[in-house]
Amino acid sequence: FGSSLLYSSCSMGHFGPDFDEGDPILGVKRLTPESLAKLLQSDRRLYYKTPELNEKLFIHYGGYRKLEHLAQFPRLRCLYAECNALEDMTGLEELVELRSLFLQQNCIKQIGGLGPVIKLVTLNLSENFITAIHGLAHLPNLETLILAKNRIGVNGLEDVIELAMTAVQCLDLQSNKVSCVELHEEVLLKMRNLKVLYLKGNEVCKNLKNYRKKVINDLPELSYLDDRPVFVEDRRYAMAFMRGGIEAEREERRVVKKEKDEEQARNMRYFRQMTAEAREMGREKRAMLAEDRYDALTDPTKWGDANRARKKQHDDDMRELEEERRNAPKILVGGKAQIQSEAKFAPPPRTEIKEARQEAKDRVDHLLLDAHNKIERKKASGVCLAVANESACDGPSHGCPANELDEMD
Repeated sequence: FGSSLLYSSCSMGHFGPDFDEGDPILGVKRLTPESLAKLLQSDRRLYYKTPELNEKLFIHYGGYRKLEHLAQFPRLRCLYAECNALEDMTGLEELVELRSLFLQQNCIKQIGGLGPVIKLVTLNLSENFITAIHGLAHLPNLETLILAKNRIGVNGLEDVIELAMTAVQCLDLQSNKVSCVELHEEVLLKMRNLKVLYLKGNEVCKNLKNYRKKVINDLPELSYLDDRPVFVEDRRYAMAFMRGGIEAEREERRVVKKEKDEEQARNMRYFRQMTAEAREMGREKRAMLAEDRYDALTDPTKWGDANRARKKQHDDDMRELEEERRNAPKILVGGKAQIQSEAKFAPPPRTEIKEARQEAKDRVDHLLLDAHNKIERKKASGVCLAVANESACDGPSHGCPANELDEMD
């Protein structure tokens, strides 16, 4: 791994003032203050020019063999140093605010150098050459530990026994050399905060009888195991199996299926009841609206502060419409020639013409109704005598002046 990384570094021409010419390994670079300053100036959107202000640092794929000159980053919280040639974890003593440390794909053989870094939460050391887990018991905030694809477990239980003294919640040990079945009782059962566990790729998964069911049954807080989550039904099946074997598990599966069917039927009943109540409420609402003298727009109880602007806009629109209706007959009668001349260039909408005609018709009907009422009043008061036969009447009747008859006509 190291030779291929260094070869790629050499082939790409990554030589500069930080290249260590005295190092026997060709292509290894040193992490110097000059290279760090150049890194901070390379991306102004990612870094501050002042090292003390930075909380993230990316030195991955650099070919560095040692972590150096990091004391100038006292506020550093995340360090990304994967894909280098690091052989140890020294150089982190001054990073007391560090929360996340990513050192995967290096050449680290032993865990160490984390004494002052007590605030560490995430540690990724996958794809290295680590053989034992040591130096993590003093980290009270460590929640995620990734140690996949190492050589842990070659020496048996002593390589992993320290995990029982940690507060790790997510543990990734897949593709290692762990084979002792004592791992379950001596380590996993003592990790009370463990919620996510990856153990596939180890011999212990084959050596531990009924591995998945046993781990799920014995770890009540576990929510994810290897390649899939741990559901509530999975835990019930595992507990039933450990209690009475395969027959108990089958019986538990039948019980779970029956519970699901009953739940689905109950949900369907609730849904039908809800739809029936909604229809009944709709019918009652429509019946109430039919008896109410107000509609949705004129109801005074619905115009609160939130709808005041909407109500004002509605009133303004109604006033404009009423004004157009009042002016439409005058324009139609008095300005007919003008409307016809303007219609050649900007014809009015058909709705306005229809409204104007209807308004004029209504006014004519109103005048006829007034005339008819006058005639009826005069007949009732005895001012005008009724004409019995229109063909026998050659002139005005007695007692009815001619000007009054003209007015009635």
